[in-house]
Amino acid sequence: PQKPGTIRAGIVDAMQWYRFFQSRCGFLEKDIRVLADDSHVPVESSMASRDNVLRGLTWLVSNCHPGDQLFFVFCGHGAQVPVYESLDKRLCECALVPTDCIDGKENPRLIRDYEVHQALATLPSGVQVTMIVDGCHAGHPLDRTSDHRFPAIGRGHVDYDKLRHHPVLPRFFELPQWKVQAPSPLALSLLRCQAVLWHACANHQFCVELPIDECPARGVFTYILMSAILKVGIQAPCGQIFQEAQDLTARLKGRWRLQQEMQFAYCQATTEQRPFFRF
Repeated sequence: PQKPGTIRAGIVDAMQWYRFFQSRCGFLEKDIRVLADDSHVPVESSMASRDNVLRGLTWLVSNCHPGDQLFFVFCGHGAQVPVYESLDKRLCECALVPTDCIDGKENPRLIRDYEVHQALATLPSGVQVTMIVDGCHAGHPLDRTSDHRFPAIGRGHVDYDKLRHHPVLPRFFELPQWKVQAPSPLALSLLRCQAVLWHACANHQFCVELPIDECPARGVFTYILMSAILKVGIQAPCGQIFQEAQDLTARLKGRWRLQQEMQFAYCQATTEQRPFFRF
C-alpha cells in the first residue's frame, strides 16, 4: 500500500483462491500459506517479500511424494527485467514482483521465472503442480528448453501515481531507473513433475483488474479462470477448462474491451488431459 504501482485487487483475488481451495478441494488451513503486502488480511499471513516468497516455494516443494498435488498462486505485478542492452537492442527476462521490489532501488528485488523453475525442478515424477499467475510476464517457469530472453516491450512512460485512482489497473511494473541485471543460466532443464501454468496474458499484452459484479476491483484472469473451473468441474481436464475460459473471454471482450488472452502451458512430463484436481 502507498508504494508505486499499488493495485487494489491482489489480496481480493488471493482470498478468492484461498476460499476456493478450502471449499472446493478440501484443503485445511495448515496446508495453505498466505503471503500478502497488507497486515489486514483476514487470515494468518506473512509479508510477501522476495525472501518470504522464496521460502514459501521451498516449503511448498519440500518432502513431496508421487501423488501429491501442489498449487502456487500469485496475484500481483509481473515485470520484464533487463538483462542485456546495446545501442539497438534491449533483452529482458520475466519476473514476479514482491512487495519489497523497490527496496533494491536500481537493482529491483524480483523473483525470476528461472528461480521458480529451480524450485520445481527438485520435485519427483508423479507430483502434480499447478501454477496460477494473475499478473503479466509469468515467463517460463516450467521446462527450460531455449533462450527465454525477449526484446523489451515498450509501454512508454507509465505514471503509477496517476493510475492509482483509475478504475482499471494494469498488472505490470517497471521503473526507468532499473539497471541491467545479470542474466539467468541458459542451461536446458526439463521438469520431472507434472506441472501446468495458467497465466493472465501473452508476454506482449498486459492484464488488468477492474470492477466486476459489484466488487470494486477483481483481477479479470482470476474471475475468468475460476468461473471456467466451477462450470466444468475441478476434476475436468485442464484442456477443457482452458477452452471454457477462452469461450468466456470471447463473450466478455465486448463488455470490457479486453486486450488480454489467457495463456495455458504444460511441461513435457504431462499433457492437457491432466485433471485440474484429483480427489
